[in-house]
Amino acid sequence: MLTHNGMRPQDVVVLLRIILFGDQKWLNKDLARLLYLSPAEITGSLERSFAAGLIDASKKNVYKQSLLEFL
Repeated sequence: MLTHNGMRPQDVVVLLRIILFGDQKWLNKDLARLLYLSPAEITGSLERSFAAGLIDASKKNVYKQSLLEFL
């Protein structure tokens, strides 16, 4: 079971950037490069977002309505 110790500020930025990708294919390293974060920070962010129910299991699709409610 995933534990959730809370979201971090960069998690919102990561989710918003994923939304901006639209239908484009992307990798974690692309997010890391664009957002000036390490690949490990991207992975951690995606795990926290999944545990919070803001992103699907593939970690490629953001639940926009859930993100809006969170914000």
